[in-house]
Amino acid sequence: MSRKRITLLILVTILILGGLGLGLYLLFQNGNSAQNNDNKPSQQTVSTAVEDEVVLSIQSGDINKAREVAEKEYKENPSPDSSRLLAKVESSDGNHDKVIEIIESIGESDRSYYDYNILADSYVEAGNKEEAIKAYQKTIETWPEDDLMHDAEVEYFKGIIESLRGGNV
Repeated sequence: MSRKRITLLILVTILILGGLGLGLYLLFQNGNSAQNNDNKPSQQTVSTAVEDEVVLSIQSGDINKAREVAEKEYKENPSPDSSRLLAKVESSDGNHDKVIEIIESIGESDRSYYDYNILADSYVEAGNKEEAIKAYQKTIETWPEDDLMHDAEVEYFKGIIESLRGGNV
């Protein structure tokens, strides 16, 4: 075999293996596998287009349109992500009891630091300090340690908890 042919074969092999590796990475990174690590069926996430439409509707002050789009998405794709989207709309409209109901409907094992944070904020707005403190503590516990803002965020939430305990909120 000629040197050129061997070089070409090596390059093609590298491209194929590299593409396979990237494909597998993207597959698992985006949650498109049939199952996640807990052997639970994965749930499709909300499309960027739907999320953008909701956010733009909120920003333009059209809460009714945002709610309509989010509710439609939730009915067609009931998942933690579609619940979060609906909670975002309700939070923007000041419906804190509804936000609490929506976030609490997300299974605890599927909740993220974002969920606990919005839940805590909603408890504060609803006047329930004890539940807010618990939710802020869960926010701290679940905040990703590899996040560049981890330490600052943890200190921020600890400050909120202290304020709630002291009655300053």
